[in-house]
Amino acid sequence: MSAAANDTIAFQGLPGAYSNLACRAAFPAMTALPCASFEDMFAAVHDGQARLAMVPIENSVAGRVADIHHLLPGSGLHIIAEHFQRVNHQLLGVKGARISDLKTASSHIQALSQCRNSLRTLGLKPMVHADTAGAAYVFTRTGGVWSQQAYIKSSNTGVEDLFGHAVATVGDDTIIIGALAEDSSATGVGGNQADNSALNSGAVYIFTSTGGVWSQQAYLKASNTDAEDFFGYGVAVLGDNVVVGAW
Repeated sequence: MSAAANDTIAFQGLPGAYSNLACRAAFPAMTALPCASFEDMFAAVHDGQARLAMVPIENSVAGRVADIHHLLPGSGLHIIAEHFQRVNHQLLGVKGARISDLKTASSHIQALSQCRNSLRTLGLKPMVHADTAGAAYVFTRTGGVWSQQAYIKSSNTGVEDLFGHAVATVGDDTIIIGALAEDSSATGVGGNQADNSALNSGAVYIFTSTGGVWSQQAYLKASNTDAEDFFGYGVAVLGDNVVVGAW
């Protein structure tokens, strides 16, 4: 096994999935390797691409992850440790949408199971998709037709920063975006973005639109930045204030 693979842990999903967060919390020094399926995740360990795999076993609400209970016995792997990962799901819709207008909710089967009571209460039909991870894009509607207007990246894009984990808007021209796993050790507003010595400290970015063009206006960090703060886990707007959650 190569030195790189020896420091790699595989998980099923895309960067930002809860299994990815579990990898970063339990093994922060290791590189997390995203895999398209549980079979690919196990294969990554067998084939020497990764030393470990972060395997979801069960959820306190939805119960066991059925696929794992079928795959694990024949995988040739064994459990060496456990990690409990907190799960908080959010319902995301396009701007201007109302709860009464919604018909379906799309996510991973496990996430849908965890939210089944809420979905039933809201009258939403669950639609199974592969993962809970994703990104934030800006779409506009003209004459009833939606089209992508912007694709936004941070000024210090880094692997597994989870930019887009939290999003809030102010009017039609300001977007606030959280990246809870950004790694810089900067503090306050507009600090040094290049020193990535505070793993998973997190950051928040503010973008504004002029003539339909989005540009970054501010880079926010906690006043007491520290590793594993996950600053930017949640963002909200209160008048002229931005409220940032750290987990």
